[in-house]
Amino acid sequence: MRRLYNILTIAALLLSFTSCERDTVYEDDVTTPEDIIIPADNYITFHADANTRAALQTGDYIDGFGVYGYKYDFNGTWNGQRPVAKPNVFWNLDRSTKVPLKVKYDGGIYSYTADGSPDMAEGGNGQVKWSGSRYAFWAYYPYENNLANFAISGMEQEGAPYVTYTVDRASTKNMYDVMTGGISQVTAASNGNTVTFTMRHRLSAVDVSISNVYQHDYVTDGVNHTEDVNIEISDLKLNFENLKYNSAKIFLEQDKSIPALNTVLTPADAGSMGAIYNLIGTGGDIGTSVRVEPTTTTKTNITADADATMTFIPQETTDLKVTANIQYRLKGVGSGNYVGHLRVNDEGHPVDSAGNVTDDPTKYVYDGVTQAELTAQGIAGEADNEYITAVKTTDFSRTLDENTRYYIVLNFTSEAVSINIITAEKWDEVPVDYEFM
Repeated sequence: MRRLYNILTIAALLLSFTSCERDTVYEDDVTTPEDIIIPADNYITFHADANTRAALQTGDYIDGFGVYGYKYDFNGTWNGQRPVAKPNVFWNLDRSTKVPLKVKYDGGIYSYTADGSPDMAEGGNGQVKWSGSRYAFWAYYPYENNLANFAISGMEQEGAPYVTYTVDRASTKNMYDVMTGGISQVTAASNGNTVTFTMRHRLSAVDVSISNVYQHDYVTDGVNHTEDVNIEISDLKLNFENLKYNSAKIFLEQDKSIPALNTVLTPADAGSMGAIYNLIGTGGDIGTSVRVEPTTTTKTNITADADATMTFIPQETTDLKVTANIQYRLKGVGSGNYVGHLRVNDEGHPVDSAGNVTDDPTKYVYDGVTQAELTAQGIAGEADNEYITAVKTTDFSRTLDENTRYYIVLNFTSEAVSINIITAEKWDEVPVDYEFM
């Protein structure tokens, strides 16, 4: 895993987000947007469906996003005001410190409570009224103020607001789907009292998907059988090379024509551009083990399903590389038996225990079964251990673009395990509408 909302009374608010588009095999379910009708004189309401850590915002609505509000002279411009502007419309308090306003979701509506607002002093719900000034509003997600590797600009700071994102190079638990949006030169009467934001993903997202089309052929009492298998993964680590940046200062306002609003990047040292993520296994971000059932129409996205999507700072170079270290075993869906896996070299030829190519079936080496199981099957080869180990490396051979999602796809077939990279379509922008009276 956002909408920004305005101050004053709101008659109707429709928040609508669009999920990221991608190949149908990765399609997420998306909640149908709803029109929320609010009687006159009521306050801001919202509708959202989002998570807060590595989970990507793919629903129609956002829960828990922050808003900086600025008001300035009606005859002024935001471009002129920006260098000296301080948030002065609304805020919340965190242990007596002013922080951006939080817009939250509860029971089908969105609301906010601005600490210290005149409305609150009068016994109201903490809403803020329009004045005759002009306004600028800038929003960000996630909201929480004490997240590791994510920070926001202070309420006393002059200039355009920003967030700072730092890449965690050891765990996905401190990775976030950073989104921003905003609008300026707003008045109470402009745009028919409706202000529209567009929230945009500001990082590159990387997920791991698995395709299991392995089929096991065996003979029982002279009868040939073919069965699908479940893949039981006991260990999966991803080793990235050439991640160029440690952190990024990301301005909520996006205008490429203004150099001062360009993202400020902090490069990694030459020897510190790697990252290793323990996804499956002891202490794994996803869990100690994962079972992947046979693939029919949809690949299993093991990271997105576990809120362990990796989010990186976009980079224009094409030398990013990833190595997957996998330990797994195969279990027949019908028989319930673990499947022996003939060990082969890179050309697919069977090898003996010394790694030499052999045509002698009595010297084949099998992975994935115990020696006792092989003996029971009348196979003279020797078992390595119960689990199969594979190490697969691939180049991304592409840039990491903002607002784009990538998939590391692990393909399990009867012939081999392979790895490749798929680039999804860019995420759609996320429109946010709200109305002031």
